[in-house]
Amino acid sequence: MTAVAPALEKGLKVLEFLISANEPLTLSRIAEGVGHKVSEIQRMVDYLAKDRYIVKTQAGAYHPGIKAFALASLQREGALISRAEGPLQRYAARTSESVHLGVLAETMLHVVYDADGRGTVRVSVKPGIYDAKDTVSGRLLRAYRSEWDESAGTMRRDGYGFGEVSCARGVYVVVVPVALGSDPCAAAIATPYFLKPGQEAPFLREDLLQELKATSAEITALF
Repeated sequence: MTAVAPALEKGLKVLEFLISANEPLTLSRIAEGVGHKVSEIQRMVDYLAKDRYIVKTQAGAYHPGIKAFALASLQREGALISRAEGPLQRYAARTSESVHLGVLAETMLHVVYDADGRGTVRVSVKPGIYDAKDTVSGRLLRAYRSEWDESAGTMRRDGYGFGEVSCARGVYVVVVPVALGSDPCAAAIATPYFLKPGQEAPFLREDLLQELKATSAEITALF
C-alpha cells in the first residue's frame, strides 16, 4: 500500500512550481499552477514562508528562498551522480585512469564523485570541497560563469581545461564540461595523471581528452 502525505505533496508542488518560475508569483497564481484552490494551499504557503523556504515580497508575491534552492541543488547533484556513475566507471575501465565529477558551489569546487582507475600507478581526487581558483576543474566551471581570469575565454573557446595541479609537481589534469539542459557547463569531469618517461611538461594527453568528451556526451544524453 502506497503511503499518502497530502501536506508534503502540496508543499513539494509549491516549491517545484516556484523554482521553475522566472518571477515572483501571487498566491492565486501558485494555486492555479499546482492545481489546488487558494484555501487548500494557504496554510502550506504560510508555513514555507515562515521557515524561509519561500520569501514573500512587499507586493504580496512569493519567490523561492535560499533553503529551496539548496534542496534543488542537492536533488540535482543526486541525480547527476546516479546517472554519471556508469559512464565514469566505464571510462575508468577503458583508460585505467581515475576520473572525478565536480560542480561549482559559489566560489568552491565540490567534487561529488570519483571513479578510481585500474592502472598500477594513478592519481585520485577525494570527494570534498576545494577552492575553485586552485583547481583546473574549478577554473573551467568559473570560466563558463564569467571571464574572471585570463584563461576563461580560452577554456570556453577550446571546450576543455588543462594544467598542472597546484599541490604536486609533474601531475597534470585535463577536464571537460558536462552540459545539462541549457547550461553548457553544469558540471565538469576531470582526469589527473602523472607524466610518463619521455613526456616533457606540459603534456596534454589527447587520448584522455577525447575519452572525456565522449563520456561527457554520454552523461548529457541521460538527462
